Amino acid sequence: MKGYLFLNQELQENIRINYHDDKVTPEKPFYEINEEEKIVNLYVNKCRSKDYKNEIQKELKNKIQNLELYQIQYITVLKELI
Repeated sequence: MKGYLFLNQELQENIRINYHDDKVTPEKPFYEINEEEKIVNLYVNKCRSKDYKNEIQKELKNKIQNLELYQIQYITVLKELI
């Protein structure tokens, strides 16, 4: 089943999701950068995580100086956002 997950109370920011086998996963991968804790959270379907890793690292190298100091976390189920 497909749907949307709204990220704010104003219902302006949302992501497309898939619901399958009691799991909510993002339809399209995305990430959030926590510069204070030096963590990058990658929200990605488990099947696409390996492919997306290389793609996102190239993009992050342009955005973040000293990317090697950041911890990259893969979040394959969106429990944290619900």
